[in-house]
Amino acid sequence: MFVTAIRRHLRSRGCPSSGMTAVCLALCGLAVGCGGASPSTQGAVAHVGDVPVSWEEVELYLKLNLFTEEGGGLADPGEQDRVKSRLIDALVDEKTFLIEAERRGLAVSDFEIDVYLRADVEDVAAELELSHERRRLLVRQRLMVQKLQESIAERLPPPSDAEVSAFIEQSRGRLAPRRRLRLRALRFDSADDAKKAAERIHGGRMSFAEAVVTYETNPGQGLLLERSWETLSPGVRAALDGLKPGEVTRPVEFHGDTFLFQLDSWLTDPTDVDEDLASRAREELERRRLREASDRLLRDLRAASPVRIHEKRLPFRYVPEAS
Repeated sequence: MFVTAIRRHLRSRGCPSSGMTAVCLALCGLAVGCGGASPSTQGAVAHVGDVPVSWEEVELYLKLNLFTEEGGGLADPGEQDRVKSRLIDALVDEKTFLIEAERRGLAVSDFEIDVYLRADVEDVAAELELSHERRRLLVRQRLMVQKLQESIAERLPPPSDAEVSAFIEQSRGRLAPRRRLRLRALRFDSADDAKKAAERIHGGRMSFAEAVVTYETNPGQGLLLERSWETLSPGVRAALDGLKPGEVTRPVEFHGDTFLFQLDSWLTDPTDVDEDLASRAREELERRRLREASDRLLRDLRAASPVRIHEKRLPFRYVPEAS
């Protein structure tokens, strides 16, 4: 959840696509200090209201989140500065949420922390040889912010059926699951031969396999093929749509040749598509609502506790967000 959030944060705040390619956010460590037990203000590189953010916190956050595919860092110093600046912004945002979670009295039990540590298979914090106590603190902070997000989500009204239907119509092409199927194809030398074969097959006087033996123009025709629905031509899709496994299409023109296709099986059941579409649409609407509500809360919290970045105390050039 948090890795995705930071990726979105970097994109939305001006991090170039090349930087996004180079940077692999392997783990969101939430290396933020507790809102109540704040570090010393001496040497703070940022403040969330009166709560300081130390360079130690920023440095750990960068180590936890800034990894390159080659492991050697970003080549362009200017791009390094932009990526690190956006990560500081993400850290400050998370610190803001953590302070609010503590203000609301949200809590995480030792049992929850233990469960999380046992399930964390990609533990970059362990690779950095952090102490057990420090790792537990990071997990506690991560779960605190997660609980704040959950409390926000619980207050949001669910999307109505009308909203889901409208969203499906707007985004059907993107939301639709990739239907896959298995089929056989037989190419004919002439449209007349294809028509005769189709009539005999549909009349029960010839099987598709017999048609392959009788009419195949090249060896290997009639072999089982697996295809994605989206990769088929509109004409082939129109001919196959509505067929049951084992049934054969009418003659289909494709790239100047005439074919018959036999549907072997649907790997994605078409009867489940509408239900899956509704589920995907509802989930995306809920994610959007949560993101919008979180953004509103963040704006309100920043208005109450303004963020200050002490640029001159950073060991790199802080690049402000593009307005």
